[in-house]
Amino acid sequence: MPELGNWPEATFDARVQALIAEMERLGHPVVVTSSRRSADQQKQLYAKGRTSGGAIVTEKSGEPGDESKHQRGMASDLAFRDPRTGQPSYADTHPWVFRGAQAKSVGLVWGGDWTTLVDRPHVQMPVEAAPRPRGAPADAFMDGVYQEPIQSILQPRDTTGGAPR
Repeated sequence: MPELGNWPEATFDARVQALIAEMERLGHPVVVTSSRRSADQQKQLYAKGRTSGGAIVTEKSGEPGDESKHQRGMASDLAFRDPRTGQPSYADTHPWVFRGAQAKSVGLVWGGDWTTLVDRPHVQMPVEAAPRPRGAPADAFMDGVYQEPIQSILQPRDTTGGAPR
C-alpha cells in the first residue's frame, strides 16, 4: 500500500491514486470513469429515471444546496478494467465488496455501503477528513462545505474593522 502519511491531511486525489495502485497490485485493476462534474452534468444525471429514460443513478440534483461531491472534486466513480478488452466494466462478477474494503482502507467512503441508492463504483472523501480551516471542528464541515459557527453568523459585526460585538 502506498504511504500517504497522515490520512486526515491526505488529498482526495492521493487516496484515489493509492486505491488504484493497490487494486492493480492485487490483480484487480480499476479505472476512474467519472470524477469532477459541472452542475449541468449533475442535473443531466439526476434527470435519468425521472424526466428522461433509464434508471435513477443519483440522489443529488446538482442545484445549490443539493450538490454532489463530484461537483466539488471530492468523489469519483471507478470501474474494473476488463482483462480481455481493457474497457471499464461494471459486471456483477467483479469483487466489488473487496474493492469497497480497499477504498475504506485508504480512508474513502464507499457508495456500496449506502442503503438508499447503492452505488458500488462511487468513492468519496469522508466529511471528517476533508480540508477545513485550521482549528475548525469536524462537525463544522457539512456536506463538503465549511459552515461558519452559527454564533459568529448571528452576531452583528463592526464594519469599522473591529471584532464581532
